[in-house]
Amino acid sequence: GWVVESNEGVTVAVDSELTEDLIAEGYAREFVNRIQNMRKDSGLDVIDRIKVFVSSENKMNDYVNQFADYIKTETLTDSIEFGLNHNDGFTQSWSIGDYDCEITIKKLGN
Repeated sequence: GWVVESNEGVTVAVDSELTEDLIAEGYAREFVNRIQNMRKDSGLDVIDRIKVFVSSENKMNDYVNQFADYIKTETLTDSIEFGLNHNDGFTQSWSIGDYDCEITIKKLGN
């Protein structure tokens, strides 16, 4: 579980085993990437605040929930809700790792 490299008398060892927290963080970062792409594709301004709806498997929802504060900060999201929202907003389907997700973003205010 360790990767070790030596160069010019310096040795560095890194634990390469993935913990559940590291896996969750990776999925959260990919989720942020998808939302940022959606913001761009939908024509939102950089300062527009949004609401996010996500529909996925329970495990992916757990990852999103675990890192909700990080996701909200990175994407200017006021709230994240779980479940489908087809009334309005911009919706796209994504595969994030092993999970299929449907994400809707909705601009808040005017």
